[in-house]
Amino acid sequence: MTIDTDFGKLIHLHDVAHTGLVRFPDVPAERRIALIAELIEHHDEALEAGTVVTIKGGRIRITRVPPSTEGVDP
Repeated sequence: MTIDTDFGKLIHLHDVAHTGLVRFPDVPAERRIALIAELIEHHDEALEAGTVVTIKGGRIRITRVPPSTEGVDP
């Protein structure tokens, strides 16, 4: 979990391996705990699947990222 947007860029643009990411780029600190509880309650399967979740402007966006090919022989 992060408020930093660079992690999403690493995953999408540079194919960095990951186990999932939750981004809160513009969510006030006092709102984050409630949103995490909502994510766990309503989107647990997506979280377990290693998706990238972005919460911005009160909206939850779930992006499924193809598995990393880093370190895989063709």
